[in-house]
Amino acid sequence: MTRSQKKPASAGSSRSTLRSKTVPSLFAKQKSTASKRRVQQEEVSSDEEQDDELDSSDSSGSDYDSDVGTKKSSRKRQKTKEKTRRGRGATNITVSTSSQLLEPISQSQPEQQESLYDKIVDATCNVEELVSQWIERYNEDRETSLRELVNFVLRCSGCSMAITAMAFNEEDGSVEALQELQQELVKLPGHDYPIVSKSKEDKPLKRNLQLFFAELIDQTQHEAIYDGMLIETLQNWLTTMSSSTYRPFRHTATVVALKLISALCIVGENTKDESVVATRQLNAEQKKGGNSRNTQKLRLLKQKCTTVERKLKDIQEFLGDFFNSIFVHRSRDVESVIRTECIKELCHWMCTFKSFFVDNAYLRFLGWAFNDQNANVRSEAVKSMASLYRIEDIANKLSAFTNRFKSRIEEMALYDVDINVRVHTIHLCSTLFKSNVQILSEEGQMKLSSMIASNIPRVRKSVAPFVKAIMETNFITPLKNEINGAASKTRGRGRKTNITTAPTVNINQTWVVFKSFAAFLVQQSTSILEQETNNESGTDNMQVDLSSLTNVLIEKRSTIITDVVETLWVHISELQDYQAMCDYLIRDHSRSLGQQADDQMDVGEIEECYRLSEEEEVVLVNALVACLNTAVERGLDKNLTEVKDKKHPDKSILEENKKEISRYLVEAFPKLLSRHTDDASKMTQLVSVPTLMDLNAYVELRAEGEYEKLIQTLVNVYQNAMLKDLVVNCAESLQHLSKATYLSEVNDPRLASLREVVVGQVREVCSGKDLVTTRYSTALIHSISVNMLRLAHLISFTDPTAIMDDAQGMSMNVLDYVGALVDRAAFGYEKEKNIAQFAMVVLSRYIMWKCNSLSYSSEAAALIERRRDWVIDKFTELVVAADVSPLPEIRASAFGYLVDIYWLFSSDLFDSHNLARLKTKCPATLQQSCAQYVENQINSLKALEDENSKLKEAEKTAQKDIILQIITSFSRGILMNVFDISYATTLLEQYGSKAIWKH
Repeated sequence: MTRSQKKPASAGSSRSTLRSKTVPSLFAKQKSTASKRRVQQEEVSSDEEQDDELDSSDSSGSDYDSDVGTKKSSRKRQKTKEKTRRGRGATNITVSTSSQLLEPISQSQPEQQESLYDKIVDATCNVEELVSQWIERYNEDRETSLRELVNFVLRCSGCSMAITAMAFNEEDGSVEALQELQQELVKLPGHDYPIVSKSKEDKPLKRNLQLFFAELIDQTQHEAIYDGMLIETLQNWLTTMSSSTYRPFRHTATVVALKLISALCIVGENTKDESVVATRQLNAEQKKGGNSRNTQKLRLLKQKCTTVERKLKDIQEFLGDFFNSIFVHRSRDVESVIRTECIKELCHWMCTFKSFFVDNAYLRFLGWAFNDQNANVRSEAVKSMASLYRIEDIANKLSAFTNRFKSRIEEMALYDVDINVRVHTIHLCSTLFKSNVQILSEEGQMKLSSMIASNIPRVRKSVAPFVKAIMETNFITPLKNEINGAASKTRGRGRKTNITTAPTVNINQTWVVFKSFAAFLVQQSTSILEQETNNESGTDNMQVDLSSLTNVLIEKRSTIITDVVETLWVHISELQDYQAMCDYLIRDHSRSLGQQADDQMDVGEIEECYRLSEEEEVVLVNALVACLNTAVERGLDKNLTEVKDKKHPDKSILEENKKEISRYLVEAFPKLLSRHTDDASKMTQLVSVPTLMDLNAYVELRAEGEYEKLIQTLVNVYQNAMLKDLVVNCAESLQHLSKATYLSEVNDPRLASLREVVVGQVREVCSGKDLVTTRYSTALIHSISVNMLRLAHLISFTDPTAIMDDAQGMSMNVLDYVGALVDRAAFGYEKEKNIAQFAMVVLSRYIMWKCNSLSYSSEAAALIERRRDWVIDKFTELVVAADVSPLPEIRASAFGYLVDIYWLFSSDLFDSHNLARLKTKCPATLQQSCAQYVENQINSLKALEDENSKLKEAEKTAQKDIILQIITSFSRGILMNVFDISYATTLLEQYGSKAIWKH
């Protein structure tokens, strides 16, 4: 009896394998020889790979297989051209003539017959016909056809040798032949094998190879797979190859085996359905009365049931044998690509043959993959579980798995270092939450919800569905229940007192969403800000009061809310209803119903259940501005119904969308400003709204009166603002309005008035004081800082220089005061840092505005020449003077302004006005001093990289930012010819320096 005819001997089964599954032991000698060779080649052995085992509570099933190893070889495709198609993509091996187990391909295949490999690499190959032809040969000569099939798999592994008939017929021929083959293969340089090759000729091979074996099982599912020879022979050789230490054999055999299991799953599912139908028919027939005709039909049905059940049992045995001999080991393979393919196919089997594979014995492999060190494997495992949970029949059987691995799933969703894994796990958590599967702890839900404000866009996008579900469950539904409960109590009291009340409650769904969204924003912003504050301070219990945030925290909160709105824009449709949100915020949420009743005509009535708290109102105003900004930039869904690419709509559509929003805001925005004008935190956001508007709307609607009120309101806010963000946003809006030349009749007088007031405020606070030497009180520092802040931003968009030059009969004008403040910066007072920064901004902008005036008048040339030298001297002193000690950031800013001014006065701007005498260049001595200053800063940056530095990380970061600002200014100076090109060597010498280039 040949080995192909032997019956398998598997205990407890109706069928048995051709030989016992002891491939690892048969490969002991082979492993020893291969290991010695790998050590000589300085490669990593399989034992070394096992040191990187995954650490898990279930680690017994997630270790790497000890039978395989070797480090990934360099995959350089051999460039030598093959002379014939037979040699294409294969490794050429010279085997001694004494070999009885191997032979060249040319000897194993008749010359007139084209091999399976030659046909399968053809992209136009008809796989179905190819399989049919092989089955015909199989029916004529099974042994020869099976050897052809084994050699086909070897050839697909990139090997040009074939197995001889002797090797095929021997008991352990597969082990001995592959061992001999590997001894020759490992002598060759690393190469790409066909299923991973990127070459055009090998590209269709993997797909066609998988189709071939899937089609083979499909066409032989009724007879050949049960003949005791086809499946058993494939299992024998594929098990041996998949346990090889030679990666091309191992990977190719695994791919084929996985596809065979997939095809057998389809057969198994069909057979199971057939068994159910046959059993149902038998039971129905048994219930009928007995007669000869019925008895014969009953016998046939019993026979059919027996046959189908035997086939199903055989299929299940095939699957079990393949799984235990191949999948179990390869799912722990040292190569991540093989592990990934195993996990991907396991999910496919579970979806196809649920009754067999949806079991904890198989599900645990997905759970163990969660701990894989390779991100692709973890990602594939998570995607597989998400697919399974979406199938209701399967999801009902996953409760034990969920309880076992839920902590690991939560950990991956919150902390996995790979973004793809985190994104896929977040999707999984969202799917489970919507299905009422509680996989996350309360703390985990809170942390996952906070990722809606992550600085990684993909993470924000992935968590959006989960956040929407959380809002619905934790905020919207409870609020609706509260409103209905309050209404029920009111109706109950009405019945007791015989008062007729409304039979039902009309809930304003939009307002419910707005209030719930505001509550969610308060919760998340508070949590995130507390976490960041605790991380910076090193404490764990510091709480944040939203009513008294610092400027930094206010800015962070604004960023958080903007990110949340942009992410949830397409998920919560109410966010796009900016008109409803404006109407909601125009109403007075601070007063009781009784107080409000007298003023319903102004702000409208709002019931207590919809009333916002102070914190909720602040964040919702912030959200409104974010919604308007998103609506202008991305458009509203209602206006994009006929647009094919909604992510990139035409500019004309966005322009029309902007006009629609602007027309509404012409009437509604003044009410919003009036309603919140006493709250600086709300006004900080609201004053930025005009930058989003198309100001033509005021002309189209003939609403010049409303426009006058708008600009006057902004002017009033600006000249009284104390918060930096409020000043900045208001300045941006005023600049936007000033560009509307068609409204200059309204703009010009109000901007002129604003210039007078702001410059006058600086004059008032500085007059009568020796600003350089006097001792500043806290109140004086605050007063000068606020007024200089307004002037610094005002001078950025309008020219107040004429007013600054006007001394108004006093000994000093405002420019002199500003110069004195810059001089005082040389003392390096930390509390006066902002004053110095604002003063330098004003000084540099002053000289730029003066130069700009030359475009329409050259009378100021003499004044500009004096002011130029005066300003340059002040900045030069701060940068290179030896007897001054300004703060590092002040010196860095002064250096940047000095570069800009020298660039301005060395440009061709003055050539066109015949004012060449105004041009000046940076003196050589000053260039040398600046270069030395920059070099010292570079050395300081290198010192900061020293591991022994005792500075905190935040302090290091701040100093690095200052130094990089200096290097940037120096680079700009060289580029603009302020500094001689020879000083570029100072920077070029740093090429490759980690201290510089990693930033």
